Amino acid sequence: MDFQSVGLLASLQILSVPVFFLLGAMIAGLLTDRPIHLKSEPHYDYVMALCAGCLLLAAVAGGFDYFGSFGESFHLKHTYLLLALLCLASGLQNGAITSSSGSSVRTTHLTGLTTDLGLGFARMLTFRKGDRRRAEWQANALRGGTILAFVLGSAAGATLFSSLRFRGFIVPALISGYAAWHGRRLKHVAHRKDVLPEALPSPLEPRLS
Repeated sequence: MDFQSVGLLASLQILSVPVFFLLGAMIAGLLTDRPIHLKSEPHYDYVMALCAGCLLLAAVAGGFDYFGSFGESFHLKHTYLLLALLCLASGLQNGAITSSSGSSVRTTHLTGLTTDLGLGFARMLTFRKGDRRRAEWQANALRGGTILAFVLGSAAGATLFSSLRFRGFIVPALISGYAAWHGRRLKHVAHRKDVLPEALPSPLEPRLS
């Protein structure tokens, strides 16, 4: 792309794309992190449902050639909405996972995660034994597993999109939809656990004969 030939509006559009990632992370924070700090119930199901909606919209719009032909050279007019949707979905997902994991897991990029892994290896060499070394080993196993999952997902995505093209977004949309459904189901389970102990007698209480 020849940046000397694009106008100011096109340049601002390109610069605005990361703002959609920030917007997604902010929405995720308002729906998950904020309720936690306010001693309320986080809504991870809402966040993942929004993520699924963005991906499904990308699949449908791409199927109708709204973004142009799959794999063609970059054209801002065709691609801007696609980039915005994907950044928004990434921000939503990363914000939700970061909030739910206590900022220990990132799912959309590897730079910070790889840095944490390198620092974790250094800490393992520092703490030869004991609980701190065990905790660091567990954290490094999580980081390494996340990196491996990222690599495998990238390889699977390359194969998937080469055959399904824009319809390939349906698969991550379904995964996000399942995560939203599962989060909703866990909410109902938590509500039942809050209500049932008050309605049922405790097994430790003596029974009257």
